[in-house]
Amino acid sequence: MNLPMEISLMEIGIFISPILLYIYWRSTSCFRYWKSKGVHHLKPNLIFGNTFDLIFQRVSRFDVFRKLYEDLDGYRYGGFYQSRNPVLLVRDPELIKLILTKDFSHFIDRFTEHPVNESDLSSNLVQLGGDSWKFMRYKLSPVFSSAKMKSMFDLIVQCALDMSTSLQSFADDRSSINMNEATSHYLVDAIGTCILGIQLNTIKDPKSEHRVMIAKAPKISLGFSIWNFLFKMSTTFRLSGMNDEVTAYIKKLVKKTIRYREENNVIRNDFLQLLINLKNDVLVDDISKEDTHLKYNVDGATDIKKSPLNNKYMFDSGFADITDNLLAAQCFVFYLAGFETSTSAISFCLHELAVNPDIQDRLAEEICTILREQDNKITYDIINKMNYLDQVVNETLRKHTPASGITRVCSKPYTIPGTNINLKKGDSVLVSIPGLHFDPKYYPDPERFDPERFTKENVKSRHPYTFLPFGEGPRICIGRC
Repeated sequence: MNLPMEISLMEIGIFISPILLYIYWRSTSCFRYWKSKGVHHLKPNLIFGNTFDLIFQRVSRFDVFRKLYEDLDGYRYGGFYQSRNPVLLVRDPELIKLILTKDFSHFIDRFTEHPVNESDLSSNLVQLGGDSWKFMRYKLSPVFSSAKMKSMFDLIVQCALDMSTSLQSFADDRSSINMNEATSHYLVDAIGTCILGIQLNTIKDPKSEHRVMIAKAPKISLGFSIWNFLFKMSTTFRLSGMNDEVTAYIKKLVKKTIRYREENNVIRNDFLQLLINLKNDVLVDDISKEDTHLKYNVDGATDIKKSPLNNKYMFDSGFADITDNLLAAQCFVFYLAGFETSTSAISFCLHELAVNPDIQDRLAEEICTILREQDNKITYDIINKMNYLDQVVNETLRKHTPASGITRVCSKPYTIPGTNINLKKGDSVLVSIPGLHFDPKYYPDPERFDPERFTKENVKSRHPYTFLPFGEGPRICIGRC
C-alpha cells in the first residue's frame, strides 16, 4: 500500500541527485584553479578555502600568513584559497624581487581595480590603483623627501618632550602605566601636529574629541580585511568600507584648516601645508640621494619623472584636479597608517627592551653618549648616528612587523620565469612578511630578539627581500625615511 510513496521518493532522489552534484561541482570548481595550472597548493576547505580562521578572526592575519608560508615549505611559491579566491603565495626572495620591482608593470595594484571615488576617503594612495595611483604617487613623492621630513622634526621632538614630562610623573609616584595607551596618546599628538598642524594635547586630555575619533579609525582597519575579502561585492554596491562619522570628521577638519590658512595666509612646516602647496602647484621637488625609495619608476616602462605631468595623466588618473577631498583622503590614510603601525612598533619595542635588560642598557648607553657629545640636543641627523638604535628598531620590525602581507593583483598576463606557469589578469599574489621574517633559513632562532641580526655585515649576508616591513618596489611605503 505504501509502494507508490516509496517509488515517488526514489524518483525525487534520482531527480535531485544530479542537481545537487552539479551544485557541488560548481561550488568547488574554483578550488581546482591551481591544480589546473600545475601549481602546488594547499588543500582547501569547502567554502572557506584555507582562511577559515582569518575570516572569523579566530587567529590574527599575522599568524595565518605565517602558517601559510610554513605550510608551503620547500616550494618557491604555492597556491592557497582565500575563501573561494585563488591566491599565489610567493616564498622565494628572488621571485619576490621580480614581482615587486623588476616586473612591477605586471603587478601595479594592491587590490582589484575599482572606480575613483572622491566623495569618501578611499581615493588615497594606499587604495588607488592603475593610472590614478601613478598620478597620486608622482604628485606626492616630493612631499616625503628627507628635507621635508627634517623640517617637521622639531614638532615631533616637542611632543616627545611633553610625553617625557608625563612619564616622569608616573616615575615620581612609582605607579604603573599602560605603555600602549601612553604611546597612542603621544602618536595622536605627534602625527596630528605633523599632518594637520593642530596642537591636540591628547597626552594631557586623552578624552578629547580628536582622540575619540582616531580611536574609532582602527575599527575601519580591522573591518578592512572583511571588506577586502568581499571586495567584488563592495565594488558592485559602491561601498567604501569607511566609517561615515570618521569620514565626515576628517573631511570637515581638513577643509576647515585649509580654508583658514588660505584666507589668513598662514604657512606652517607640516604635511598639510605641503599638500596645500601641491594643490596650488608650488611644491618644490627636492628629492635627494637619501630618498632612494621615492625614485622608483612608477610606470614599470616609462619614467614619468623624466617628462612634465601632462593632460594625458590628468585625464587617465580620473582626477580633474587636486581637490580638498583628495587632500583629506591622503591626510586620513597617513594619519591612520602612521598611528596604528607606529603604536604597535613602539609598544613592542618597549616590551622587548623591558624583557632584555642587557639590550636596554646598551641602547641607553649609545643614546646618552651621542647626546652628551651634542649638548643633549636631539636632531634629525643625531638620530641617524645611533646605529644600535637602528638595529633595535629593525629587529622589532622583523619580529613584530605591523604589516602582515604584501598583496598584488596581476594587471597583465605574466609567466613565472623559468616555468610554464602563466598568471592571468586579476590573479592575486601574496608575500607573507611574517613568513619571511621568521624563516630560520634567513634568521636563525627567529623567536629570539637579537639586534645583532642588523649589523651592516649581517644585513649584507642576506637577500634584501627577506626583510620587508615597509614593502618594496614602486609601491613601497612612501613614508619610509
